[in-house]
Amino acid sequence: MPESKHENIQYIVKQLASCLQLVKMYSCSHPRAQEEISSLYDKMRVALGTQSEIEIGFIKDEVFYQNQIFFDLSLRLKDFLKEFENRTLSVLRIKRGLTKEELERFLIILSDKNISLKGDDFSQYLKKKGIIHIETDKIRSKNAPQEEKLVSSPAFREQLVFYLNQYQKSLATLEGAFGDFFSKQSQGEEWRAMAESIVTQDNMQLNFLSAIGSLKKHDDYTFVHCLNVALLTNLQARGLGLEGENLLQVTLGGLLHDIGKIYISKYLLNRKSEISAAEFERIKSHAIEGAKLLIQRGGFGKIVPLIAFQHHRHFKIGGGYPRSRFLRPPNFLSRLVTIADVYDALRSRRPYKSEVLVEQIYQIMVNEKGRLFDPVLLDRFFTLIGVWPLGTIVKLNNNYIGMVVAQNPPLIKQPQVEICYDAGYNRLAHSYIVDLSSSEDIYIKRSLHPQGEGEKFIREVLKVKSE
Repeated sequence: MPESKHENIQYIVKQLASCLQLVKMYSCSHPRAQEEISSLYDKMRVALGTQSEIEIGFIKDEVFYQNQIFFDLSLRLKDFLKEFENRTLSVLRIKRGLTKEELERFLIILSDKNISLKGDDFSQYLKKKGIIHIETDKIRSKNAPQEEKLVSSPAFREQLVFYLNQYQKSLATLEGAFGDFFSKQSQGEEWRAMAESIVTQDNMQLNFLSAIGSLKKHDDYTFVHCLNVALLTNLQARGLGLEGENLLQVTLGGLLHDIGKIYISKYLLNRKSEISAAEFERIKSHAIEGAKLLIQRGGFGKIVPLIAFQHHRHFKIGGGYPRSRFLRPPNFLSRLVTIADVYDALRSRRPYKSEVLVEQIYQIMVNEKGRLFDPVLLDRFFTLIGVWPLGTIVKLNNNYIGMVVAQNPPLIKQPQVEICYDAGYNRLAHSYIVDLSSSEDIYIKRSLHPQGEGEKFIREVLKVKSE
């Protein structure tokens, strides 16, 4: 017998459907039907031993219990669900005190085609027949995903679109600031102001902005990447309790970690064909060049140049670049930037590499724990953002498609997903949320890359134009 409550209820629903089918085919007194009904009754008694009632809900083709939708049952029990739809019943409530005789009478009445009563009339008819421990009516459980509340997160979508526009403005500011490094002696105060604009965001805004980084396209990857790294670094630092000047410095380090790339041609940085060893050394020089530039310009303190110098150094001593004669791991703040740097680089589509899905990014980075990344910091990073960050379009194991709208830390693989499309990619009239942390049968199969297969869904769900 299934062990968990949800598995037990799911089993009861399946057996209830089986009993109804047997009563229709034979009769309630048939030995085979009696055997199945007795087994069902025993399971109901066990379930009612720990709760006063079992409330099973029906919305069109879906079966749910305590806000969990049993997608597998929805596909397998169409005839059973049709009985309830035809009678306009949305809830089956089984109460403690149920007798086997009541269960048998209920199955006989439900299977009788001559009894065409619907809704409240059907519910009253059951009471007249002495069935008082089985009720049918409209949804009333506060835990049920009520139909009028199925449209779950317009505020989430509105915020995401709002921050998408805010992100674009920050991107334009950053692009202009990078240009200033060539045209004039850029002042540290200007960059501090940009970092402060990120630091003053509240945690919810920061989560939104961090998610948006994978949605935006831009002609110059460097600006997008530096803003994303600053956001992701700031998110990590806050999660560790950093504040004040330390938080500002590490955020500024994220913004400027790749500043040395202004000395390297865009052609070389974006080239699709294989590069030579000499060209790769030229690209690697951006770490040293960036640190030198920040020191020369002044106004950036000690931490920001150090981050620019160390962000490609490995956590394991001796790995990465540039080489150092000091046998020690990179600075703690540099390690935060390294995690953000690699994560954003992997999730970004580039001319010379194909897209990488977020679940693949998670596995790639976890495989590098202890070598490239500080293992404790990496675990904390994914606890904050999850395997599938906010705004990720995902396909579930039943082929329904939705958007991640909330995390359930520390359950990094079980976020809350707003279901927006059915298995045939048809937009649902009413979306609804599935909390995967309380769902034992439904899980995310994979994500849909926002600049590839998932772009259509991003545009439709957020109602934004393709760029």
